[in-house]
Amino acid sequence: MNPCDECSLYDKIYQCCGRYPPTGASVSLQVDETCTLQACEYLDASGRCTVYAQRPPQCQTFFCERFDACAGGLFPDTAGGFRFDQG
Repeated sequence: MNPCDECSLYDKIYQCCGRYPPTGASVSLQVDETCTLQACEYLDASGRCTVYAQRPPQCQTFFCERFDACAGGLFPDTAGGFRFDQG
């Protein structure tokens, strides 16, 4: 399991996977029958990186505030901030 498994597809596209970092390219990603989004060419419709083990350095070193906060005991809240408990 990679640390990104807990993020929604929409959060991934907004935060980090909206394009392929080495080239800046994005492709149309068919999420379902009614939704197509622009995303990294290596992101699949379920939100998984298809090249995770071989992803480029830009992806490997990307700093994710959400993941860092969760590792430190903070959790996202419904208002877009963070709280100290999961409930």
